[in-house]
Parts: sequence; C-alpha cells; structure tokens
Amino acid sequence: MSGRFCRLLLITLACAVLLAAWLPAPGAGQAGAEGGSADAAAELAQTYRPIVLMKEQTEACDTDGEAWDPAPVDIVLGNPEVRLLGPEGELVTTAPTARDLFEAGPDFNLDFPGNSLNPGCTYEMDYQRFKQGRPDVVYAHVTSEEGVEDRLVLQYWFYWYFNDFNNTHESDWEMMQIVFPAATAEEALQVEPIEVGLAQHAGGERAEWDDDKVQKEGVRPVVYPAAGSHATYYSGELFLGRGASTGFGCDDSTGPHRRADPEPRLIPTEVSDPDAPDAWVAWEGRWGQRERGSFDGPTGPITKKQWTEPITWQDGLRSRSTEVPGRNVFGPTTTQVFCDGVAIGSSLFVAFGESPIPGIVLIGTIVLLFGGAARATRWSPAGPLPLRRVRGLGQILRAARRMYARHATTFITAGLVFIPLTLLVVAFQGVVSGLEPWQAGEQAGGDEETFSLALAPIAGGLMTAIAAAIVNAVAATTMREADGGRPATVLPVLRETLRAVRCFVPPVLGATAVITALVLTIVGIPVAIWLLVRWLFITPAAIIDGRCGWDAPRRSVDVVRRRWFRTAWAAAVINLIAIATGPLLALVLLFVTEIPLIAINMFGALMYALVVPYAAIATAYLYLSNGERAAERSPS
Repeated sequence: MSGRFCRLLLITLACAVLLAAWLPAPGAGQAGAEGGSADAAAELAQTYRPIVLMKEQTEACDTDGEAWDPAPVDIVLGNPEVRLLGPEGELVTTAPTARDLFEAGPDFNLDFPGNSLNPGCTYEMDYQRFKQGRPDVVYAHVTSEEGVEDRLVLQYWFYWYFNDFNNTHESDWEMMQIVFPAATAEEALQVEPIEVGLAQHAGGERAEWDDDKVQKEGVRPVVYPAAGSHATYYSGELFLGRGASTGFGCDDSTGPHRRADPEPRLIPTEVSDPDAPDAWVAWEGRWGQRERGSFDGPTGPITKKQWTEPITWQDGLRSRSTEVPGRNVFGPTTTQVFCDGVAIGSSLFVAFGESPIPGIVLIGTIVLLFGGAARATRWSPAGPLPLRRVRGLGQILRAARRMYARHATTFITAGLVFIPLTLLVVAFQGVVSGLEPWQAGEQAGGDEETFSLALAPIAGGLMTAIAAAIVNAVAATTMREADGGRPATVLPVLRETLRAVRCFVPPVLGATAVITALVLTIVGIPVAIWLLVRWLFITPAAIIDGRCGWDAPRRSVDVVRRRWFRTAWAAAVINLIAIATGPLLALVLLFVTEIPLIAINMFGALMYALVVPYAAIATAYLYLSNGERAAERSPS
C-alpha cells in the first residue's frame, strides 16, 4: 500500500512540474501569448521599433516645439509627487504603484503637480526632473482580432507626460501599429508587413507598407509626433484637423527635428497578477487630472478600440491627412486664421472654465462696445459725394461701399495691383533671409541665419507699407477725380498716382521705420500704437489735399488731434473688415467643400486683395470727416 502511494505521489509531482514549466509564471502577463512565444514577440518588437522625430524646442518652455519624449510610466508610478484620487476626488494614496492601479476602479484618476488648465512651465520642469536618467520607451503589444485569420498586429504605445495642445491635459497615450499577414510572431518574422496605422486624435491614418509616404530606416518606420498633441504622422508637415477623426486645430510636426530611438517593452493583453510589474495595463481609470470634455486625463491602452479590435480599427482609418500648403500667399491665409482661431478659442474656453465671471464680463463688454457703436453712429445719409462732409462711422462704411460700386473697375484693378506688390514682399523676405522666395516665413535650419531671419520681417514690413500706400493712393486719387467731376478710370488714375509717389512714399517709409523700431523695443509698443493712429492719414493727406512730403504727416496729426480714440476705434473696425472678410468667406468653403487647401487659401487671399481698396476708401472718408471736424473747431 505504501509502495503504491509513493508511486502515485511521484507521478503527481512529475505532472505538476511539467504543468508549471508549460504555464506562464503568475504575474508575468501573457506577452506573446496571442501571437506565438514571448521571445518571438520581443524579437518582432525590437526589429520594427519606430524612430521618432520630434519638433525641436528652441528654448525651455517654448510651446512651439516638443518638450516631451516617449517616456516610461515609471516616471509617475511610485512617484511621491503623484497622487491617486478616488471617485469623489478623495486622496487614496501618494506614490501609487502598478498594484494600486490594478486594484483601482475606472472612476479613479492620477493627479500630477500643477493645474492642467493653466500649465505654465510647471509640467515641463517636473517632467525633466522625473525623466532624468530614464530611457525613452515605447510599449509593444502583439495581438490579433477574434474572427480575423492570418492577421497579426504589432502595436507601439507611446506614453507622454503631458498633452500641451488646444485641449491641455495630464498624460497622453498615442500609438501606431504594423499589420502582418501572419498568425504568430514567428511567422511575422519571416514575412513583410502589409500595412501601417497611425493614431491621430479620435481617428488616424493608414498606409500600405510599401507606400512612398511610409519612411523607413531598414524596416524601422519613421514617425513624426505633432508638437504638443503627439498625434502621429508619416512626415514633418503642418496638418489641418477639422472634424472628430482628424482633431480640431492644426498639428505641427515640422522641423528641425530631434530624434528618439525608444526601447520597446513588451506588455501583455491581459494581466491577472496585481504584483506583476506591468499590472498597470489592466487599469481603466484616468491618467491625469479630472476635467470636462477633452481636457480630462486620458484612459490607458486597454480601454481603446484598437486594443481588442485592431483590424477593425485599422480598416476605419482614412488614407491621408490634410496638409496645410507650405507656400505663402498674400494677406492672412484661411488656414492661419483657422489654426490661430481654434487655439485662441480653446484658451478662452479654459479661462471661462477656470473663472466664468471674467469671461462673462469680456463677452458683455464686446457686445456693448459693438452694439453701442452700431446704435450710436449715424448710418444715413450715405451718399459718397461730396467728399468733404462730416460722417459717422456707419455713414463712412455705407459711402465707401457706394463709391466702390460706382468705380468698381478702378478699385478692383487697385486690389489686383496689390497682389504682385505683396508677392514681391514675400520674395524679398526670402532673399533677405537666405531662403528660396516661396519659403519666406518658414523656419530655417542654422544659427548663422538668425540675423537675416530677424531682418526679413523688418524689410518686408517696409515693402508692405509701400504696397499698402500705393493702394491707398489709387483709392484716394479715384475719389478726388470723382469729386471733381473728372473721369476716374483706370489709366488716368494710375498716371496721377505715379506722379504723386514722391509726395507720399518717403513719409510713409519714415513713419514705418520709426514705428517698427519702437515695436522691436517691446516697451515702445504703446508709443508705436499712438503714433500709428496719428500718422494714419499720410497718403490721403498727400493725394486729396496735396500735402507733399513731411507736410503730409503733419496734416494727419492735425486731423487726429482731440479725436485719437474715436479715430483708433473707427480705423480698427475698417481694418477688421478688410482683414477678416476674405478668410471668413474661405472658412465657409473649408468646412462645406472638399476644395484643395491651396485653392481655398488663394480664394481667401484674392478676396482680401479685393476688399483692401474698400478699406482704403473708408480710411479716406474718415480722414475727410476728421478734417471737417477740425475746421469747425478752428477760429474762422
């Protein structure tokens, strides 16, 4: 009996040993379990590990560049400055570990030092401390989708400490994936991938493995995270997002770049042991400060659709992203207005969320200013002639419209003349900065170009002033000829304008130089604004009243005296109409059509050029009205 018992015991022990050798160790996760052995999965992850090119920062806390790297989650786990909060915001623990996250529910969240709605430089400085000495890391996940045969997916998950985009929030999880025509990691090592998918905000972009847009070093794909948002792209460009799947705003992955070669760390699809080092994978809570909407801290990889349905997710991606055309056009571009508008809007949203009272006061002030101005000004009569008449702002705007309509051919020609003049400005800036003419305004790639790049806007500003002065002169000449009952057709007006160039160009250049110099000092900006309004009427003074040379700015100062604020307000409204009309009309096309962006930008620029003469007419009427008021004040 004892012999049988011993034999049975030995057999049982042998079976237990074999079973233990076959099963994965508790807490080790199941890395590679879905796609073959863990060794093959690790080799696959190492072979195809991505190269990450990030927009370089020019200085600390520069939000135009990328301050962050693909980091290990170790920078926040076990960190005594990080807290784990419960469903009601109560403190659960400080320095939370992977086990703490494993045991926490989906309504728990991490909380870092700082306020994500008003980040300042806090997160960047903290990140530099937390990351110091730690390598760049990307988390590799080998998986497949149930019901889809012969498709193995290698995912790389990037953890970023902070999302410094329009929707600022603590932590950011982004990813990319490579699809193989294989069932296991061993098979994938023997074949070539067939597709790549990059995550971008709520959607992403797919490409065939051999597509020209997929850059590679050997078999390692090269990716470009957008600065701040970390949406991942195939190239370094400025990309436009105008919907949920593309984001809402502009992603900038342009250069110059700095390179990261993150080491891959294999993570499992499921974790059952809370003491496993990668137990954090199982947590469904939020990796950052709780806030409203897209400002909320993100959830981790396990909560994403691509974690369990990678092929379905890949099939739903778009085939291309919308690149913002790199060439400059005259006037404010539609895409620039859109990008800046979204950024400003998000800042206002944050400010309103932080303290709604200042936001309500701001909105109320704007409504009262514009509403009050519209009610306070006179709108009738609006006859364009005679020129010399006291007019309210409403009358000026209506009279300018009628004057434009009566001599449309001449004013449209003036607007079209503005196009080559401003294109010459762009080309000139390129020559001064040492770039190709069409690259003016883009970032150059060397310290030796710093001086020329700083000089380019100054030189361009002087040439822009000349271009604007010529258009103003054409408008004023047309109005003067019409008022005198003479033909205000194109050729006679252009001849008269050319004869007067010596009267208005020198003082315009002198005034522009003084104002530019004051602006460059920063502290002189208030004085520059004060002088800008005082010298606003140099060109109409020279053309309509014959005040040649330096007598023109003196006349401008005379008609602005005692009416500086009213003049500044009226000029602001007139120029807002000129600047905003083209881009706003083009924005409609941007959202309701699929017209290429370069065509939309050109349309907006053309509309801007055609509205510039209207602003010049209104400015001349404002000058004449101020002159009549000044005459009424003078002793007879």
